[in-house]
Amino acid sequence: MATEIADSHEDRLEEETKKLNKSFKIAAVICVSLTLCLVILWPMPMYGSSYIFSKKFFTGWVSVLFIWIFFSAFMVIVYPIWEGRDAIAITFRGIYWDLTGQGYKVKQWQESHPEKLHAIQSQVSARLLAISQSNGVVEGKTLQMVSTPQDISMRNWRKGVIYGR
Repeated sequence: MATEIADSHEDRLEEETKKLNKSFKIAAVICVSLTLCLVILWPMPMYGSSYIFSKKFFTGWVSVLFIWIFFSAFMVIVYPIWEGRDAIAITFRGIYWDLTGQGYKVKQWQESHPEKLHAIQSQVSARLLAISQSNGVVEGKTLQMVSTPQDISMRNWRKGVIYGR
């Protein structure tokens, strides 16, 4: 299962890697620039001139601080929850089905959506990484993933060993 999914995603791996590298470079430049501006270029001239904040300027400074804090809290707390909403929904759906005695629905869902299972996703990631590191060919043969504990557990799951089918 993981092999088929990995093969279908293999062509996107190189494109995604390029995008990630470009995004990393942009983020690094922005990080260094903001650090220099906010730590050195902005406060040092005020310190050197012995500037004393007026009440209005201080109020504005604190207002900007609170806006920045709420924006940061949103990005750090709310945004990751939003990004992981599908996985959270899958988890809570499975917990609900288990607690209400509808375990058969969990098995049906797993069989109809194997690409969303963590074991399959980790196998796909490992296979794509191995393919990218070896250019997809080892000793003239197409790379096949070596059995991992996840492979073995998925084989057992398919055979019904885990759920007693």
